[in-house]
Amino acid sequence: NKPTQATKPASLTILHTADWHLGQSFFGFDREYEHSCFLDWLLVQIDSEQPAALLVAGDVFDTINPSAQLSLCAQTIPLFALEK
Repeated sequence: NKPTQATKPASLTILHTADWHLGQSFFGFDREYEHSCFLDWLLVQIDSEQPAALLVAGDVFDTINPSAQLSLCAQTIPLFALEK
């Protein structure tokens, strides 16, 4: 009998993030620059790691009713990156 070669198990890459809190200010200081840097970093990570899924746990926004611009940004960037 010829020995069988073990097959490599399939892998699934998931990029996990949490608590973005987009739109948050910190003691009256705007954090838009920090959030922009984070989203830029996220795009780089998605592009380099090519995950099968992006898991976002916790709060994406800091308020119950985020602005339309903020909402569109948070929805569009990860979806655009995952389509590549």
